[in-house]
This record gives sequence, structure tokens and C-alpha cells, in this order.
Amino acid sequence: MSIHTTASGSSSSQPAAKGTSLHTISCTGNYFPAKRAEGSIILFRMEGSLADRYLNFAALASSERRGEDYDFRVVNRDSDVAIIAPHGGFIEPGTTQIAEAIAGHSYSFYSFEGLRTGRPHGDLHITSHRFDEPQGVGLVCGCRSAVAIHGRADAADPEQVWMGGRNAKLGARVAKALGDAGFVTVGASNGLSAQDRANICNRGTQGAGVQLELPRSLRNRLIADAELLDRFSRAVRVALEAEPDGELELHS
Repeated sequence: MSIHTTASGSSSSQPAAKGTSLHTISCTGNYFPAKRAEGSIILFRMEGSLADRYLNFAALASSERRGEDYDFRVVNRDSDVAIIAPHGGFIEPGTTQIAEAIAGHSYSFYSFEGLRTGRPHGDLHITSHRFDEPQGVGLVCGCRSAVAIHGRADAADPEQVWMGGRNAKLGARVAKALGDAGFVTVGASNGLSAQDRANICNRGTQGAGVQLELPRSLRNRLIADAELLDRFSRAVRVALEAEPDGELELHS
């Protein structure tokens, strides 16, 4: 589902998110314009129905309390690839645990987490091409690439992992490894394809990463079944370990 807001930040159908910036800062200090369609910014949503409350981390941090409303964890293992859950905790439940399992003891790990259960999805969700929490951005910018774990609503598809991100070759390798492990993947479309250069998964030194959108039912199964979670996380690691240094093929 997509929510359209006007360039001034107001919405034609939903309350405007807090904050006024219409751009996302890159690792090098350059600004990328936000996604636009017919003069509007598009905020794409994975779960829930309300627009994001905050446009950026500064706006969120000015109203929410770290340690009570939100927190984040950073583990820098000096790996080429970072495994991240930018909408972890209770924002998109299960994504923190899945990302942490994939990271294991080998890959750098980051999770931004909502700490209060029952809050609307949009309360602490900063859409990925605006995600600018400094610790998370700093970790990703220091890596060659990133794999971002996200959650989506089941809708009519409670099984498939939707694959996105600008690194087509690595994404294909992850999809194959997951398929070999018994999971089903499909290429994401529309707002979940993560092709924006400012998307947090694309902010490593290669400028291209991978995004996995997991339906709620699959996330629940993975969290409830340690063996299944281990099979899923091992498959992703197999794909990462098989990637030659510097190999890159972008989506056209």
C-alpha cells in the first residue's frame, strides 16, 4: 500500500509526518531527492495503514524516549556486509531476531527497535529511503554492502519472501540459496523493490544492497521454530560467503 503526501509535507488523506526534510543525506554528504510520482512523495508501507509519524530520526528522537519507546543495537564486526533490521522490535516483529540470526558471529549487525507492543506501525517507522539514524547509517556506510530484513503484511501471500535492493547478482544468489533451503522467493515490485539509492540497504560503498520482505506468517514460524530459523539464516550466509569481492551487477 502506498501513501501519497504533497511536496509541502501534508497528506491528501492522512496526517502529515513530523519533520520537514524532503531529502535524505548520503554517506558523502550529497542529497538524494525523495521518491516522487506526479509531484508527490511516496511513502511505501509494509504493514499497517497510517503514514509514518516521523520523516527522519531527528524528529523521532525529539519526541520519543530512547530506552523506553525505542532503542538501537550496533555490533561492528568489521565485515564486508552488514545485516540490518531498520524496523525491528515491535515495529515489524521478528525482523530483529531474524537479522541477528543471519549475522551470527561473522557479520556486523544493526537493529532499530520499537520497545512498546501495540503501537501503530507508523509511530516509529522511518521509511527506508529516509532512514538516517546515525549509528545505523555509519555502520552501513563502512561496509561494502548490506542485507536489510523487513516485515510485510501477509495480504494474500503468507509464504513468499519478496526480494529487492539494487544488487541484482547478490539478490539472485540469496534467492537461490533460500530456494535450495525450501523457501519461496519472488522479486518485489512497486514501492518494495528498494531501488532508491538512498535506501539504507544501498548505502554501502558499492551503492547496492539486498532487501528481504518477509510476510508476518513466515516471520512467526521462523521465530517459533529454531531449526527453521537456522535453516533460513544459514541459507543467506551461504549466499554471502559465495560472493566474490567487488562483484556487482545492478538492476537495470
